[in-house]
Amino acid sequence: FTGRLFSHTMIATAIVLYLLGVNSVSALPDQGACDPDTRPRIITDPEGNITSPGYPDVYPDNSDCYWILQAPEGQTIEIEVTDLEIEDCCTCDWLRVFDGNSESSDRLGHYTADDIPPVMTSSDNELFVNFRSDYLLGGRGFHATFRHIQ
Repeated sequence: FTGRLFSHTMIATAIVLYLLGVNSVSALPDQGACDPDTRPRIITDPEGNITSPGYPDVYPDNSDCYWILQAPEGQTIEIEVTDLEIEDCCTCDWLRVFDGNSESSDRLGHYTADDIPPVMTSSDNELFVNFRSDYLLGGRGFHATFRHIQ
């Protein structure tokens, strides 16, 4: 122990966060959905948002993110993509939504470019969302809101 209360690294990090307008750790983006060691990110909140990494800035190359949205038994989930800007290439970058808890569930949609998809509702209590980017062109990515429906 050096007797200092804060390290230089902690001070520098605090300054960067302040300059970025982040005033709490909870405001930092969650990257758990994109980390191979922690994905898929399971979300049980009754409502919320999910975004591509870095949103609204350009998303990074080679992202592969997975979310499972779960509602209590007997409820469904509605998801609305409110912003979409990804590479216009069906096999390069995409946002996919599945009616269930995996990619083997029925696909509700496969989206690219900037065409906002319709609001989607699960048939049961789970939705699986996948965002993928390749090594080339990027964009803002996506922002989606979700909510449980009784």
